[in-house]
Amino acid sequence: MRRAVVVFAMLASCKSSDNAAPRPAPTTTTTTTTTSTSPSMDAGTDSDTPLGPPRVYVGCGDGKIRLYTFDTASATMTLSDTTNAGGNASFLALTSDHRFLYAVDEANGQLNAFSVESPSGKLTSLGGVASGGAGPTHVSIDRKGNYVMVANYNGGAISVFPRQADGKLGAATATKSFGADAQTHEIRTDPSNAFVLVPNKGHDAVSVFRLEANGNLTDVSLAGYPAGDGARHLDFDGQGKYVYVADENSSMVNVLSLNASTGALSPVQALSALDPSFTGANTGAEIQLTPDGKHVLSSNRGDDSLAVFDVNAADGKLTRTSRVSTGGKTPRHFSIDPTGRFLFVGNLDSGTVVIMKLDATTGVPAPIGSPVSVPSPAYVSLVYL
Repeated sequence: MRRAVVVFAMLASCKSSDNAAPRPAPTTTTTTTTTSTSPSMDAGTDSDTPLGPPRVYVGCGDGKIRLYTFDTASATMTLSDTTNAGGNASFLALTSDHRFLYAVDEANGQLNAFSVESPSGKLTSLGGVASGGAGPTHVSIDRKGNYVMVANYNGGAISVFPRQADGKLGAATATKSFGADAQTHEIRTDPSNAFVLVPNKGHDAVSVFRLEANGNLTDVSLAGYPAGDGARHLDFDGQGKYVYVADENSSMVNVLSLNASTGALSPVQALSALDPSFTGANTGAEIQLTPDGKHVLSSNRGDDSLAVFDVNAADGKLTRTSRVSTGGKTPRHFSIDPTGRFLFVGNLDSGTVVIMKLDATTGVPAPIGSPVSVPSPAYVSLVYL
């Protein structure tokens, strides 16, 4: 039976961390700026892949998650269902078996669970739990699917919840508080599932914990940053040797090496995500690697662009190659299709989701179709049911 592709686009405003601050012009090498000229509307059809028809979930500031179908040939989305999801569902995560979905409610300090109907993708609420702090902004699932983890931005804390067989959440197995000034923004496990990494923007640091079999967290290390950089989001190379961090305040991208035995982080490289000519206000937001591991993309809010970097496989270092307009204002989040064909970007302040196609060789995205009008898109992610 054919699988269905699902795109999750969670929409909500981030009242605590989306305001740009002035910064001087960065000093980086000259790069290519890609125009917004759209390529052919044909972004690939089902004949190109064994996967089924795509779906798009849009979570909105009104507390609704809206389900759309997505036509790959015309790059169009059509509304098919709406689900109540609290007050502000600004981030979500799907289990690897694609049966359950978890979404933070940033407005009410909740972590909510849903079952996913296959192949329609429709959601049914399973209830939720308190997230363990104010303003939850990120949720993820460990790579074995046993635990659901949440980062609370305003509360400066993280929590780990066991995932039950029916998809519901049990009592927290671990909580860690860094203080409200930590502005904890994300929580992720590394590819080995041995370590949990937590960027604390307010402390200019990435905390590392060992994930125990019982869901407890053991302190491992702390990687500091230059004062004021503001570590926000991160991603890993496929082997877990390198960590790529988007800094919100400085618009820098930091490359760190991860010790597979101890979990210790060591600096490798730091470079700007902005063109040298840019002198306005900007903050860094999301960062992701392409599925082939050859490119890193990072979003800029203010310049309203995606920076594209080539990855040196030998040492993990980056070379900045391109700047691409996101076709809207304040790209808080974007996602890359696991097949490497599509990229979806949510422009928070202009209220649009822009669909792009990735060049298979260069990793540079180009817009296709027409922007989709949505209220305050804060998160976009494509997965396969």
